[in-house]
Amino acid sequence: MKKISGFKLIGGIESMGIKLPKKEMIVGEIIGKHKIIALSADTNVGKSIWAHQLGLAVAVGKPEIFGYPISGAKRVLFLNFEMDEYELLERQQLLISRIPQSYHKYLDNFQINTFDGKRTLFQDNWDRIEQTICDNDAFDLIIIDNMYACTGIDDEKNADLKPLLARIISVSDIHNSSLLIVTHHKKHHAEYILSTDLIRGGSTFANAVDVIIQLAESLRQPELRLMKITKNRGRSPNKGKSFGMTLSDDLWFEMIGEVNESYHLSAPTATSEEERVLGALDGEFGTRDFLGKTDELTTATERTGYNHLKRLEKDGEIEKVSHGRYKKVDPVG
Repeated sequence: MKKISGFKLIGGIESMGIKLPKKEMIVGEIIGKHKIIALSADTNVGKSIWAHQLGLAVAVGKPEIFGYPISGAKRVLFLNFEMDEYELLERQQLLISRIPQSYHKYLDNFQINTFDGKRTLFQDNWDRIEQTICDNDAFDLIIIDNMYACTGIDDEKNADLKPLLARIISVSDIHNSSLLIVTHHKKHHAEYILSTDLIRGGSTFANAVDVIIQLAESLRQPELRLMKITKNRGRSPNKGKSFGMTLSDDLWFEMIGEVNESYHLSAPTATSEEERVLGALDGEFGTRDFLGKTDELTTATERTGYNHLKRLEKDGEIEKVSHGRYKKVDPVG
């Protein structure tokens, strides 16, 4: 029978004498060295584009991405298991064409896989992933797009997911690489707030990773995306804050600052009457102004007008600035 060794123990005094190395960050706050990061969102929100441009920005050493500083040019492996090769290369060429020429000397830091025209969706590709990493010089960041497409398991079953998570960590350990795993949200109600409960794999997956970043599409402005850090084991001043992004024609996201998440992830509930009254008012208005326009433009009673006003405030369409005075909320949050 094999003898089992116990854990080595250290005491409090000894622990205080251990000199810790400075934490290394690839992308400030979100991508630490030798960490596991998850990027999760619904289908067609822009996960792959987000991951692709992050990888390119890190590879060429752009100053920042999504508002977070990049520590310098690094080797990046982008493993695609979802898009066909033509679409991936078409996207890559467009993204690279908008990177200043001075960075192009670093483009070979960014490596992508090819399938010779044959994709292997929903098959276990982790042996090939591991062999690829072993066959090449160390990559600082490995991006897997996505977890669902590169394995044949049901990522909602804990019994199947635990061995996969162990494999993910072991792959990260080969060269102490950071690993960004793109994954999906579960089905959910139309109105929601970004939280780790939405992620496929549930608590088993969420507990295993170091950082979780979630994206969403605004229900008020379809062209607007939201980005939020929902988990970070390290220091994270922006954890829990939602930031708005718009996707330009060159497929690079442009950040627009912090936005009102509850406003953007809840469907409009104002009636057409309320919208008509609100549209006829100035940016800032009083209760009397609202009731006057309600009387002028609708058949609602004064009491109903008061109820409409309260509902608009509750739904985040307007906010109170002083007693009896309101202002319309900027649509970007």
